[in-house]
Amino acid sequence: MEEITIAIACELAPAKTLIPIIKKIKKMESLGKLNWKKSKIICLTHGSGVKELLKPYCDEFYSIGKGRGSGKVKRNNFELAYLIFKDIIKAILGLRGKGIDLLITCGNAGDVRKSISAANLLKIPVIHIEQDIYNPIETIAFSNLVTVPSESYKNYLSEKYHIDSTENIQGYPMVNYIVDYVNNNYLLDNEGVKKEYDFSNFILIVLGGDLKTSDIKKLINILERINLPTLIAPYRFKKELIENMIKSNKIKVLDEFVDLLSLMKSSNLMIYGAGMGMTIEAGVLEIPSIKIAGFHKEHGSVDLANNLKIPILEIEEISDFLDEFKDNYQDKYNHENKHTHENEHDDKYKDNHEDNDKYKDNYEDKNSYDDKYEDYVLNMLKNKLPTPESEKLIKNSEFAVEDFVNIINNFNLKNPPKKSGLKAMKAIWKKRSEFR
Repeated sequence: MEEITIAIACELAPAKTLIPIIKKIKKMESLGKLNWKKSKIICLTHGSGVKELLKPYCDEFYSIGKGRGSGKVKRNNFELAYLIFKDIIKAILGLRGKGIDLLITCGNAGDVRKSISAANLLKIPVIHIEQDIYNPIETIAFSNLVTVPSESYKNYLSEKYHIDSTENIQGYPMVNYIVDYVNNNYLLDNEGVKKEYDFSNFILIVLGGDLKTSDIKKLINILERINLPTLIAPYRFKKELIENMIKSNKIKVLDEFVDLLSLMKSSNLMIYGAGMGMTIEAGVLEIPSIKIAGFHKEHGSVDLANNLKIPILEIEEISDFLDEFKDNYQDKYNHENKHTHENEHDDKYKDNHEDNDKYKDNYEDKNSYDDKYEDYVLNMLKNKLPTPESEKLIKNSEFAVEDFVNIINNFNLKNPPKKSGLKAMKAIWKKRSEFR
């Protein structure tokens, strides 16, 4: 085969899964180890930031819309169906007439639904990379092959959802992307993070799709009570929505696009309400983390977090943990530093008005105490939680990338595997309805 044209459809996090695969394809092509000489990669982008991330790896780009995530405008079912239909038309236009041999999808968001629907109408075979397992998108029932990260997940999809055309690739390709990012020295160091975001020691909060708006308000109340430097990445929510909930000047809300990996690596603790992508990143970077127990109690990211020794806590449990921790270490810090009550001295100097320099010095001492105390508590917090165990995760990702490229290389484009079909779609639809 002289040339193969592969289309990929993805949002931002799944794009990080596909990059190592594309890089491996190009490398093996250059060595003449594939069943074609050259590949053309067409990208169907879904949401912001995807094109920028994939620009070095794709030949053409077509937008197929964006997600209708949390904090966005609420729409009725008719409006939503209309918008999805419009995006399916965009996906058809992105795929049609380009000689596409294969579509690869990843994730469980609207991009998968729209692109697989379009590919089926155009009779383009589909391989889907499934990672969430327990809550897949219903249209994977109409992909020709579904890959999973372990043999137990292969059995689960068959028994629970009647998805039988599956392959175990032994791990998560996205891990490879993060390892390369670190090895290429793209991460800002602690000084770089401080210069860019004006924080050195801090808690990082990432608000993902596992959370509801009511959860965020509870979380912010906790953060304001413990009163430690905190950065919030809105992720799936509008920045303005989060800012309107905050009163403390210790908490800063980040813009939509930031160097999140560098912030994660520099943070003393990450608390996140997100799924597979964030769990993988926390694991590879070995960040002391707490995963918020969202409404998906069964989820691939829950299994992975448990394997990595990342605690999964309800918001109320996080509140108890942070309150108890801060109380204990505040007493310990005061005892170790023989701290005297500056406020009493403040009142004394205010009343006397005899020595303004002394009052000024004392005020500066109070600020110095606050800074040192915060650094102390945050450093103790970092040491309190277990460090995620990344070695096996990284090793398995290398197998996953290699296995997936081999699957593409040996995939029968003219006579692809049979789709699981309507029975599987109904089973997935029934399960997903529990979260609506």
